[in-house]
Amino acid sequence: MKITIDDVARELEITPESVRLKIDNGELPIAIVGGTDRRKSYTVLPSKLYEATGIKLGGYEPPAVCEVDYDKLAETVLKKLKEAI
Repeated sequence: MKITIDDVARELEITPESVRLKIDNGELPIAIVGGTDRRKSYTVLPSKLYEATGIKLGGYEPPAVCEVDYDKLAETVLKKLKEAI
């Protein structure tokens, strides 16, 4: 599903023009801007939209976060290695 500027505006409860201005000013780094100065095109990237706003659109799901206790992992590996020797 393509995410439009109108979709983003609706979610942020601002006008589409405000979304475009925020993208152009670097305040909302969610899109790739193409075209010319007279006629710009905006390709909204779902992952960037989520990073900047927390909004999930277009079927985007952020990657799962996995906390790893590296000290405990190292201890376990060392213990297993000692047992194997």
